[in-house]
Amino acid sequence: MAMPLAHAQQPVSRSATGWRIPGGFESGKRIWLGIDGGHEALTLMLIRTLQSAQVPVGIWVANAQDQAVALESLRAAGIVPGTLRWAQTPGVFFFLRDATVLAQGPRGEVGAVNFRWSHYGTAGWCARRHAGDARAVASCTPKFDALREGLDAAMGRELRRPSSHAGGAARAGRTFDSDIALEGGALESNGEGTLIANEAFLRQRNPGRSRAQLENSLRRLPGVRHVVWVAEGLAEDPQMRASITAQHVGWGTGGHTDEFVRFADARTVLLAWPQDEDAQQHPVAHLTRQRMEKNLALLQTSRNAKGERLKLIKIPMPRPIQREVVLRDDADTNWSEQWRTADFPPGEGRRAGDVLLQMAVASYLNFVIAPGLVLLPDYLPHGTPPERQARVEKLFADAFPGKRIVFIDAIGLNWYGGGLHCATLNEP
Repeated sequence: MAMPLAHAQQPVSRSATGWRIPGGFESGKRIWLGIDGGHEALTLMLIRTLQSAQVPVGIWVANAQDQAVALESLRAAGIVPGTLRWAQTPGVFFFLRDATVLAQGPRGEVGAVNFRWSHYGTAGWCARRHAGDARAVASCTPKFDALREGLDAAMGRELRRPSSHAGGAARAGRTFDSDIALEGGALESNGEGTLIANEAFLRQRNPGRSRAQLENSLRRLPGVRHVVWVAEGLAEDPQMRASITAQHVGWGTGGHTDEFVRFADARTVLLAWPQDEDAQQHPVAHLTRQRMEKNLALLQTSRNAKGERLKLIKIPMPRPIQREVVLRDDADTNWSEQWRTADFPPGEGRRAGDVLLQMAVASYLNFVIAPGLVLLPDYLPHGTPPERQARVEKLFADAFPGKRIVFIDAIGLNWYGGGLHCATLNEP
């Protein structure tokens, strides 16, 4: 069931010449953060870490009331609000990376790609959850949300306002409309015309469309000339709340690329790789290893837009992280640790009182590039062997020479299918 279209696809015009979607490895001029009461400690840590390295930081909120709450929290934590840039856009949410995809013009202009908003593909999830019950599917499916549908463009306009950047004058820019349903965490660009796209994810978000049709739309995005396809994402990252194996469940995005495949430069690709011992001993790691082997085979035969073969680096995944959750009919599912029987199709036979194992969507590839820094999730506190994380640190130091590696514990985001990259936004 497709979400309604708020705008039609328009071909990239001659005036778009020189525009591009920056590479995921480019630092940009500023790191923007959302702020949410449930993740406030992490946001404060990110601000301190970035500011200690002289990285410009911005805070993006939905309205003046949210800004007032944020200001109070920052002052209580000893952070001077005047050192931050502020932006307000109605409808903006904590995972800024998913809210918009920014583009850069040939003279430093800033633009936004206005993708369709599908509520993380909720319509498809509802159709599976309530298969055969049309009334329940209709009740479950979110209604058209004009605010969220136009959020990408609104955030781009906000960045062009004088108050959102240094210099005192409005910044030039434009909006690019797209007919694809997509969140920013699922778009991986090398900055030179190549995208990596997850076929399973894009088909879920855009039901009824062929790969050729999807590729045609992707190639209409600013500067994009070539698409490299991978098959599917981490098994730990199912769409929304769902079963993974008989007992293992997860809350995820359904395959955002920033969890498993990232560019380190225009031709170097980092691929998440479950370690042999985990793949042999843990059923979810075993599934993920099978998926990544398929992705590896596809990447090995792929080239970028310049015709160059891709250089592939396997990044060890952390040791699988899981916790027990008990199904309750009265669970408050705003909290990641509370689960209901209603989260699952009746055919799975879930009952109140069942004890399941929730997987964290844990991956070192949900990293953030900032001026002088690489921010990596820290999994030592959650059972990953020190020698494995040290190997990851060395691989990242080699991939991003001259940048300091900083580890930050973001496990609270992983239970929601998110991570450090999801909670940040690089301004070109």
